Amino acid sequence: MNEILNIQVLHAGYINDEGTVTPILHDINLTVQPGEIIGVVGGSGSGKSTLLHSITMLKGTPIQILEGTIQYNGLNLREINETERRTLMGSGIARVFQQAYMSLYPLRTIQAQCKELLDAHHVPVDKGVEDFCQMLAHMGFQEPRRILAAHPHELSGGMAQRVAIALALVLKPKLLLADEPTAALDATVQKKVLQELLELCQAYGTALLLVTHNINMAAMFTHRMYVMHDGRIVESGTTSDVMEHPQHEYTQALLGAVPILNGPLPKSNLKFSIETKEQAQIHQAHGHHHHDAQGRHTHDGMGFHSHDDRNLHTHDGRDTEVYHE
Repeated sequence: MNEILNIQVLHAGYINDEGTVTPILHDINLTVQPGEIIGVVGGSGSGKSTLLHSITMLKGTPIQILEGTIQYNGLNLREINETERRTLMGSGIARVFQQAYMSLYPLRTIQAQCKELLDAHHVPVDKGVEDFCQMLAHMGFQEPRRILAAHPHELSGGMAQRVAIALALVLKPKLLLADEPTAALDATVQKKVLQELLELCQAYGTALLLVTHNINMAAMFTHRMYVMHDGRIVESGTTSDVMEHPQHEYTQALLGAVPILNGPLPKSNLKFSIETKEQAQIHQAHGHHHHDAQGRHTHDGMGFHSHDDRNLHTHDGRDTEVYHE
């Protein structure tokens, strides 16, 4: 299977006031398969957000790639021009920011911003707005049309974050970059929003690169995990391997800092693949497995299964309730 994202030997940094580059990222190697849910975990200053800046190269961000390649679906992102990048961002690669208000224009209604996005990518506006309303309904809004007429300041933090997620997914991108998408939300809302995000990604076959400082969150929802520290990837592997058999001292320190009120650390047994319920049953029956590049044992499918609109079904038979506000 061809990777939707392939980063090799990436070195990058920021251009400072003197015009020189301050190195931040060192020797980054990372891949994402179509439909896969990947976690990038690390503390503040570890380089997680810089990694996303390197992929998107948003205008106004003083990021400078020093060495290495970043390929999206076989396309070298370092070689495309600004027009090609604008076309790709949104329709191929989308991004959700930690603060939803960063991606919402305060003086325009949500509907106006949705229409502008659709028009910029030559998508029929009426159909696109209807799809957007359906996304909002899926994310728990009982009156999506009322949300369309609202301005960003009229929405709560959780509501704004849901709107930002729906806007990021309205063009059905192949890859979504989520930078701490729930960190600014109340703890009671975080899990709900992330579950809704994952359901939408699964519905559209969108791969997700989830950046978070919360290793518990990554453990519950990802297929593979990369641990970053001081601008480097210090450990990677299947989520279960990283959580159960951490090799690097920084990973061990992250796990040691997790408060445990009752029971073991959370772990993921999710089987990730873009497949139907029937295909999933066939795979479970035959027990297909493979090993990754590090020789670690993984399931051969990669997908987030939601067989109905109320529960998320995990590979080991456990159900996770999906709550809606």
